Amino acid sequence: MTDVFKVAIVAHTYTPDELRRLGALLKTNPAKLARHLRNNDLVEKRNVDEITAQRYAALIYEKTGAEAIVLGGPDLTSLPASDKPKATKARAGDTDAKPRLLRPVWLGVIGAVLLAALVSLLLISRQTLPTDAPQHLHNAMQVRNSAKFERHVRVTDLWQAFQSDVV
Repeated sequence: MTDVFKVAIVAHTYTPDELRRLGALLKTNPAKLARHLRNNDLVEKRNVDEITAQRYAALIYEKTGAEAIVLGGPDLTSLPASDKPKATKARAGDTDAKPRLLRPVWLGVIGAVLLAALVSLLLISRQTLPTDAPQHLHNAMQVRNSAKFERHVRVTDLWQAFQSDVV
């Protein structure tokens, strides 16, 4: 007896355009499909051989953009785990598909946010760095500029500290 396989459409939130194409292919209402595919996989084809199942999954992906997987095959329950084949998703024209962890757009967004945080941290620390205060004080005293002196040194805090020390 030959092994039988099923083709299932993966549960996912699809775009309206993908749902419209999928509804046209399966001859059903796209809204009904959307409700079902939010929570459950949809088994579309049953009791077919492996080659037909792979072709059907690839056709679904090519025509609609929806991910389809092939389920079933021989009974592998008696085999040890190391001998069992790994499950794969069917992709049209892609036999060695690598899993994508993050889309390149999200990697760029994350990188930009991290870079902005680093730059702002450096700017904030540069403005409040206490080791620069003596240099600013020295420069202001050399040019005898009281406005520049007050911009870099908190005169009121110094005066209050002086008063508390004297008292």
